[in-house]
Amino acid sequence: VGDMLTLAGAQDGHLVHPALIDLQDFFEDLRRDLPLYGERDFSVEGVAGTLCADRDRITQVLHNLVRNAVAHTEAGGRIAVAATANGGRLRIAVRDDGPGIPADQLEAIFERFRRVDPGRSRDSGGTGLGLAIARALTEAHGGTIVAHSPAGEGATFVVELPGYVAPDQRPAFSGASSNWSRR
Repeated sequence: VGDMLTLAGAQDGHLVHPALIDLQDFFEDLRRDLPLYGERDFSVEGVAGTLCADRDRITQVLHNLVRNAVAHTEAGGRIAVAATANGGRLRIAVRDDGPGIPADQLEAIFERFRRVDPGRSRDSGGTGLGLAIARALTEAHGGTIVAHSPAGEGATFVVELPGYVAPDQRPAFSGASSNWSRR
């Protein structure tokens, strides 16, 4: 029920409350969280700068993607999170070395209750809403999410978000202004 409410709220735009996120802190927090997901070889490559987004919801998107990658990657497998910036957009890729996703399922996996492997039950594989929630939250930020899976090479999920500002583009704040006077 909670997942359905999250999905509905994201699609209605009620759950996203953007604020400036310091990306160095954000990716460091993500790096600390990853070992909680099990015995995988995790790597995180973040970027510096800021992003105007809802920190909790973008964290939720990435946690959903990482949880999905862990579910489809053997113990000891590799999962990488890598961020890059392109102009005013932030691109975050989550890649695993699991079995991959059949080409005909790459778009369908974002549908509610969709499972690539019909043998996975809700008892062991969640509600089937994680990727639908990830897409809804990403789109509520004005972003996109897509999946790529070359045959036999695992899967990569790419989230692209607007609102990125590079460290050298932040407005300077001097703390004083010649237009201000003390009274």
